[in-house]
Amino acid sequence: MFNLKMQAYFYHPCVKLNERNEWEGEWFIGEVLTYHILNHKVRVRPLGKPELTRDVKVGDKCFLRYFAQRKDVEGNDIYTDDLVKIRGDDDTIYKVKFCPQSARFYLEEAEPCFGIVYPVNKVKIVIGNIYENKDLIKEA
Repeated sequence: MFNLKMQAYFYHPCVKLNERNEWEGEWFIGEVLTYHILNHKVRVRPLGKPELTRDVKVGDKCFLRYFAQRKDVEGNDIYTDDLVKIRGDDDTIYKVKFCPQSARFYLEEAEPCFGIVYPVNKVKIVIGNIYENKDLIKEA
């Protein structure tokens, strides 16, 4: 059985009051509770902050992350846009990607070089994701 599990990296516009007594927003990773395909909206519950559950339109301030049906050696779920290291190569960082044409997950170097891709089952450990750990990807 295929378990379609998703996360969303999204912006919540009204999270806290700043020193000027104005509402400020914050970026979260959250569990997708429902996905309305026709209007491209998701109901998202931020991890650890269920009180901030809300409906968000997928687009500029909401990016979906699909569960790759795998876990790393520490038991962490692997999602698209995760940054990972693979068995036998502790130097290179790979990004988890999804190909809709073949409905498969794969890995590619976070800093594209030769276009080498690997199957997702070679993942050793998740070290971050492209949204929260941009420092792990060097600028070309």
